[in-house]
Amino acid sequence: MNEDKFPLPNGYKKIEQTESHISHIGQGFYKRNDSGNLVMAFWIRPENGNSGGVAHGGMLMSIADYCLCSAAVSYTHLRAHETREDLVCRL
Repeated sequence: MNEDKFPLPNGYKKIEQTESHISHIGQGFYKRNDSGNLVMAFWIRPENGNSGGVAHGGMLMSIADYCLCSAAVSYTHLRAHETREDLVCRL
């Protein structure tokens, strides 16, 4: 992938991919919003589109899976001392 074609979005940091199957989706990015919530983003490559020219559902589910796991791990590490039992993932 040409990094110039998919620049780093403002306010985001580059995700260092550790899962080989996710690297096929493309470069991901993350940041924390004003409330401290984890926000993740991915550029959609043309090869990850469907015949209608939009993001393929299977690719979106792979991103959702990666984001949910990342949010859960982040929540566990950052807020383990809290007793709250809720974790919200908005797609």
